[in-house]
Formats: sequence, C-alpha cells, structure tokens
Amino acid sequence: MTNATTQILTKAGKELMAKLAAEEKELRIDKFIFADVPDRADFPLETDATPSQYVVHESDVHERGRISTDMVIYSTTLASNVGPFYFNWRGLYCSEHNTVIAIHHPVRTPKTKDEPGVAGNTLVRSQVIKYDNISGITNITVDPKSWQYNATPRMNQMDADTAQAMVDQNGNDWFIEDAFLVTPKSTAFNVKSGSGYVSGRRVALDFERTLQVLEKPSFIYVDLYKDGSPTGEYQTQFEFVVTSEEKDDYNDEQGKQHFVCKIAKVHADGTVSDLRPARESADRKWVGENFRGVDEAIESKYLQTGDQNTDDVIDTTRSHAMGSVKKVKAFAVGETSSLSSFYSYPHFNNELWVASSDVNNNGAWISELTGNEGITLSLPFGVVIGDSIAEGHPELHGRLHNELGQVDLAHENESGQLSYEFGAITGLYWYNHGIGGQQTAQILARWKRDVLGLDYDPGDGKGTRTLPGKPAFVVVNVGINNISYGHGIEGAKTDLISMAKSCCENGILAVFNTPPAYRTSDEVKQSQIQELRSWMQTELIRFGVWVFDAWDWSRLPDLVQPNPRLIKDSVHPSKVGYKSMARAIVESTEIPWCLDSLVVDTSLDPQMMPTKYARPSEYKVQVGSQRINVDANSEQETQSIPLNFSVSNEKELSVFITKAEAVTGNNWSGLSGAVWCFSKLKSGQVSKRQELPDVIGAMASGIIVNDGNGWKVFDHGKPYGIENMVIEAGALLLRFSAPCQSISVATIGVEETIVAVGAFVAGDPLRWRIHLKDENGLSVNAESIVNTYISITAN
Repeated sequence: MTNATTQILTKAGKELMAKLAAEEKELRIDKFIFADVPDRADFPLETDATPSQYVVHESDVHERGRISTDMVIYSTTLASNVGPFYFNWRGLYCSEHNTVIAIHHPVRTPKTKDEPGVAGNTLVRSQVIKYDNISGITNITVDPKSWQYNATPRMNQMDADTAQAMVDQNGNDWFIEDAFLVTPKSTAFNVKSGSGYVSGRRVALDFERTLQVLEKPSFIYVDLYKDGSPTGEYQTQFEFVVTSEEKDDYNDEQGKQHFVCKIAKVHADGTVSDLRPARESADRKWVGENFRGVDEAIESKYLQTGDQNTDDVIDTTRSHAMGSVKKVKAFAVGETSSLSSFYSYPHFNNELWVASSDVNNNGAWISELTGNEGITLSLPFGVVIGDSIAEGHPELHGRLHNELGQVDLAHENESGQLSYEFGAITGLYWYNHGIGGQQTAQILARWKRDVLGLDYDPGDGKGTRTLPGKPAFVVVNVGINNISYGHGIEGAKTDLISMAKSCCENGILAVFNTPPAYRTSDEVKQSQIQELRSWMQTELIRFGVWVFDAWDWSRLPDLVQPNPRLIKDSVHPSKVGYKSMARAIVESTEIPWCLDSLVVDTSLDPQMMPTKYARPSEYKVQVGSQRINVDANSEQETQSIPLNFSVSNEKELSVFITKAEAVTGNNWSGLSGAVWCFSKLKSGQVSKRQELPDVIGAMASGIIVNDGNGWKVFDHGKPYGIENMVIEAGALLLRFSAPCQSISVATIGVEETIVAVGAFVAGDPLRWRIHLKDENGLSVNAESIVNTYISITAN
C-alpha cells in the first residue's frame, strides 16, 4: 500500500526494533540527519535510505521523552550559530547499528546562521515514534519537556471528536428548553439564560443578557470560538452578533475558527422570530414514556401498528439516534396483509427489533398448517430522483419524455439508468423518477409523491401516487440545470436542504450527487459548479445525508472536462458510465445496501388461538418465480430467514409456513412481526448478489498526452490500461495489458477531430500501431499534437 503520510518508520528500523526487542536489548537513537533533496517525493517510503549526497547537517539528540507505552519523542535544537542551509528531509538515526529508524518529509525550511549585525534563527525539531512498546525498547521513562511536545493538535482533534459526537446524537445546533430565547423588552431585547450547543460545542449563559438592536430588520447570532486563557487553559468563548447579513462559520485574522448559529430575527416592527434550531434527538420525557432501554423493550414485546393510509411503519430517525428498538407493523388476524418496514438513517443494527405477544391489541398473522396460506410483504426499495442524469442514458430519453416533457414514471428500468444499475448491485427494486431538464424547485414540488410515497398531487398531470410506500434509499441528482439555465445556486442550496431534512425526518437513507464535470467555457458556470460542490460536501452533509462527488468521478485527471470514457456528451454518462457511477456511489458510502435476511417473530398468545399453537420449523419463501425452503429452529421465537436470491425486479415477497412443531398443539402457527435486515457489499458475505461488472474489464483504455516534453501515459496504472508507448515514424506504438480487437481515439479539450487507423503489430493483440488522421482523412504526425490529451479506448 502506498504511503500517504509525511512521517514513516523505515523497514530497516522496524526490523531492528523487532530484533532488539526479541533480544531484550536497548535501542539508542542518537542523531538527527537533515538533507535538502531535489525533486523529493511528497511522501517517504519505508524502503528509503539516507540521501547521503544531499545531507546538509547532523545534530545530536538533545532530549528524549515518553508520551505513552507505544509513543516516544526525540528533540534537537539547531542554535543560531548553525547553518546556513535548507532542509526538506529529516531522519532519526541509530549510530550503533548504522540504521535510519524514521523519516520525515517537512516543507523546505531555511536555517540561517549568525552574521555580523544579523542574528540567525534557532530551530527546535521534534519527532514522535509510534511502535508497540517503544518506550520499553528504548528504555525511555521520563516525560517529555513542555517545549518538546505540542499537544494542541491532539487536543483540537479531541475537541472536534467530542463535538462531532454531540452533533451525531442531537444535531448541529440546539438549546435546552428556553435557553438563549430572544424576546422584546421595552426598548431592547432580552436573551434568556440557560445552555445549549453550537456545532456540538457547549455554550452557557448564567444570567439573562440585554441586547440593543439599532437597525431593523436584523439577525441575532451566537458566535463561538475557542481561546487560551492567561493561565493556559483552552476555554470556550462566545458573543452575540447583531447584523442584517447572513453569517457562516469562519476563521478570523488570528486563525481561530468561529462557529455561528442564528437564534433570532428582529423584524422591522420590533417583533421577534425564534430561529433556534430544534434538538434532533428525542427529549427526556419522550424517551421515558416510549422506551426503557433495548432489553426492557424486547422483554415487553410491544409492537406498534402502522399508518392505515400508507401501510408504512410510524417511525422516526430520533428513536434510532437514541439506540432504541425497531418498531414494526402488526398483521391483521387471519388475513393476508402487506408490510412496509424500513430501517431509519443512519443506524443499521440487525439485532434491534421488537416482538409481540399482544395479538388482541396489535394483531398477528395466523395460518392453519395447510402450507398454502402465506403473508405478502412489500419489499424494501430505492428511488432515483432528479434531472436527465437521474433519468438515464441520452439515447433512452425519448422513451421517457418528448419535447413536451411527457414522462412515464412507470416505465420499467433498462440498461443505461442508475435505477437499473442499482438494482443489479443491491438486489432491490429501484424506481426511476428522473425527469430531464428539471431543477431543484421542480424536484421539491413533487417530493411528497415521488420520494415520500404519499398521496399528493403536485399538479403535473401524473397522478397522486407513484410509489407503494416510503423507500429505504433515495439517490438525488439535481443542480446542474440550475447552473446551466443561469439561475444560480442560492435557490438550489435552500431546496437541497429541504430535501435532506425530509430524508432524515422520514428515516430514508439519502445520497446527494454533486454536479458532474460539465463541458462549458463559461467561467461563471464552472465557478458555480465548484461552489455548489464544495457547499454540498461541507454543509449539506450536516443534515445527515451522504454526498457523492460526481464531479471528481466524471472528470479527466487534472482537468474540469468530462472523461469521454464515462460521459457520452457534455454531461450525461454513457451506458458504461452509468455502471461505473452506480458502483462508485455504492462503494464510497457506508450504507448497507443489500437485503440480507428477514427476521420474523413467532411469539403468539396461545389464549388467542382458535385451538392449539405450533412454532414454525420450515418456511417457503417466494419472490416472483423464485422459491426456496428454509429450515428454522422451532425452539426460538425469533427466526432469521436468509434471502439467497436477487429481488431486483420484484416488489413483493411471500412467506408460507410449511412445517411447525407443537408448543401447545400443532394446528395453528403464525407471525407477529418482521424486520428487514441489510448488509454491506462484502466479498463472501452477500455472495447471492449479482457480481458487479467491471466496467473496464472488457476493454483496454487510457489517456496519453504530449506536454511539450514528449509523449507519456497519463494514467498507466489503471487496470487493463496502457503499459507503455513510443512514437515511431509519426505513429503511436502502444502496448496494452489486455488483448484488443478494435480501437478508437478521441482528442480532449480541442476542436480538431482526430481519428485512428490501427493494426496489430506482428499479430500481437497486445501491441498496436496507430496512425492518426484528421477529419478529412489526411495523416497527422503524432509529434505535432502538443498539450493535448488523447483518450484511447480499445475493445
């Protein structure tokens, strides 16, 4: 694995430490070596050695300290009489064993020396080594000197981790009861005392505060930051800011990070709107009334019924944020029914469920043991919503809409759509609710119907219902049309926040795609793409959604132009691109995408049975034409039914009890609850899923460029790519790592059209000689094409 850190233990150093530890001998590191290496790599490798020819200085280790059992620190002081030189390489060295133990690649740093009338600089350099029991191997027992070890980065990270934990549990900003509530008071405004959290950091107001608001309308913000006290303590400070402008988090001139929260708006007439964010987790009273902990909830076997209108479970993200149990809908007694039951974002835990023995109040599905009666469960599903990128490959747009925008949202999925590719990967059904040309406001207008699955008419003539219920997942691709149509991104931000909040409130796992790479020379639009992309990755994620960087996925390396191997035209993916995009979305998020099993509860109250009761020992599960028999442990009330087949084109699953063993008798059996269990795409864990196709597996491909210093392969490290190339008599001579039957060439970022005429070299399908021609069929010397990227695709 390639190193991506500026400090590393060398292979020789680790081997020496292991050897000395085994021999119970002491390792003594006694020198710092400084070097100035030309064209030094960004990151060191563990196989690197001392660059002897570039060494500029050696210095003894002056201080040693023990940070922990597995961490020690070494320091040296370069006094003002040392130098002059520059260094960008530093190593910790053991003279006894002639071994460099650790290497650091710092930025290039000047070391000046005392000169007449000018004092040189004094530098203190420290380096930490982390290794199992390193303090014992080096026999270092003393604590580091205060000047030796800078704990600020470590404390900052601890502070950030603590704040993030608070955000995860309760939301970004929230206040307890009336804390920080702003109310009018004669000629001023009163801020109530109490405590709350801003970006997960606690603020407390011991006494009520009075504020003057001279200009109206204005906003009132809490502006929080961390600062050192005269005694060295690191304390939270905050102040109230009154301004008519919108404020975001920022860094001040001293580099301190400030976190702001808008708590009120004072209107022109002096009235006040309370803008304090609501806490996103359940309050203590609600938790106390509804949950007594997981164990007690399971023991009580309480089951909640679903919403009669939507057939969905009444459930919220809040309950899962508290680590509570999952509530599922009960079935009607003696009837075949349907069930829509989904996990809430972002917590997935296959062990959280609630059983029910209260069939009198909650109902249950009960079957006489004929083997022919079953219950139908609505399978979890996903939704892709957005613009034409969500809709599908450009060649397929005509079957969905014409110039008048007549869209058939019920059209079945096919290759070249995200919905189709997600189905192939996850084994679930995905609804395609993409409509070409739409912007964020249009998506939001149909959100209740096309995402939440509610009976709702957005006025587009497509009815009031397009989904059987609430989805488990949604992937949103919208925003590029706001930019391309010249409507800017501020409205898009507001709309995207509304969508993200809705997903979180409704327990839907959501992925929002950034705008992709877009072929346009309009610098304003390119700037807006980057601004919206950055905002989604830093701000939209605060609302509990995932953000997929479609721009980075779709662009050429080091360019803003779309990659022709993935993008069909200026912005839409090709069919191969859709496969790649779907896989990239699934792999870059930690969402458990695959339906793994169905956990059922068989605990029925014998007093409610017509005669006697038995517990299932075998099920028959049917999805479409697929059927499997599953053995069950009749001694367990809770039983797991593995789903060892793909359900990507199916919307329902039927469960039949084919065998049962007596509890009080053997005439009747049944279920009182069911929970869908998901899992990640991991090798061997979900082998039942369709294998994800390697989108470049059937072709060799790559990008080459002549940057003025000769031709080179730009991305030779990719699978099935170009291994090497040379220029021979004006033609390109390439060697691929996979056999090829045909080849195509396209220039990138220029208007000229370059075509290729290629042939095998000496009958070798790995080696090709490519002659370039222009659109008129005239030969083009490869040496004449400078500063141009060329995409090579060989099938």
